[in-house]
Amino acid sequence: MLTRATATIVLFFAATGCQRLPSEEHMVVGTWQITTMCTVVYMIVEPNHTLAGVSDDSGDLKLFATGSWRLDRDDMVFEFVELQGDDKSSQPKQSTHRMKIAEFIKTRTRHAPVKYRVP
Repeated sequence: MLTRATATIVLFFAATGCQRLPSEEHMVVGTWQITTMCTVVYMIVEPNHTLAGVSDDSGDLKLFATGSWRLDRDDMVFEFVELQGDDKSSQPKQSTHRMKIAEFIKTRTRHAPVKYRVP
């Protein structure tokens, strides 16, 4: 199972209507795979500036975080909320992270879109 620390590290790093995305945004939009020693996580970066974190929990893809993203010069900024798991008494954790676009691309692998379940 994905721990909060792993989820935070993993996520640490779009236009609407008929407008075209700037080339920098085209570089980051899509589904990205991050493989750790314990699990595989997918980060889905949408053109409308939303994002989703999906974990591979024993072959069952499950949404564990949602949020938004934006580019700030050569940085990618993520703001997300980790969804509550089985422990409904805990408060959802909100996080903001910033990383270089080049580092984002370098540390992740592009992946085909994935289907996942929402808890």
